[in-house]
Amino acid sequence: MKTFPVGTDAVVEIAFLDNDGNPVTPTALSYVVKDGEGQEVVALTPIADLTGTSTDITVPNGLIATPGGYSIELFITVADGQVFVQEEVFSVKPTAQLQFLVNTFQTRANALYVASQIPNLTAWMGAGKDDQTTALIESFRRLSLLNYVIPRPEVDAQDYLDMECAWRLTPRMWPLMTTSVWQEYPAYFKEALNRAQVIQANQLMTFDPMADRRRAGVFSEKIGESSLMFKNGVRPLEEDTVCRPALNVLAQFINNRISITRS
Repeated sequence: MKTFPVGTDAVVEIAFLDNDGNPVTPTALSYVVKDGEGQEVVALTPIADLTGTSTDITVPNGLIATPGGYSIELFITVADGQVFVQEEVFSVKPTAQLQFLVNTFQTRANALYVASQIPNLTAWMGAGKDDQTTALIESFRRLSLLNYVIPRPEVDAQDYLDMECAWRLTPRMWPLMTTSVWQEYPAYFKEALNRAQVIQANQLMTFDPMADRRRAGVFSEKIGESSLMFKNGVRPLEEDTVCRPALNVLAQFINNRISITRS
């Protein structure tokens, strides 16, 4: 599927094929463009040029300004009157931009510096700017779903659960976060978040087939006369979680306590 940045025209090539994938010679061509909800953004439009084996359809950026998935249906009429429909899909995505405290804990420049101080972050360090940015944004989203308790440095470790002896940072606080409020948090906590963000970003871009098998519940596999054995019971959901190395960096700050009261 082709992807186009917001603000650019989408140019999609569609071949002249029948329903079985065989080339055909059109006697008439027309197309419609639909958005992700199936609404037409380009009504049925004829194509005058019938030559060649395919056609390039250009969708102006003004008609696809909203990010999402779009489809083009090409109606191919042939000499005997049959009409074949070929569909091509494409997506429109916003250019990923890092916004401090909105979708990242740090700039990309600082993330590159932090990553250079951590070994084995080859996937993220070797990626392009856009992929690095996307991974940092997703890492921020996951890390901002956690609850944090940040002990004040002058407080005894046994008193850190006292509301007066620690900072609290919960997921619903992030939309209200400002630079001035952020400055109140200690540097050691912010440094840990920066490290966790790049570690998580690297994990998102790392292909690990063995880890995928473990998450699938595989605990035994034979090669000869191949067989797989899976763990019993229901596995916990893991697709949206923070990876273990990133959690290790933040272990001293994460609060997993849940309080329940009678209504």
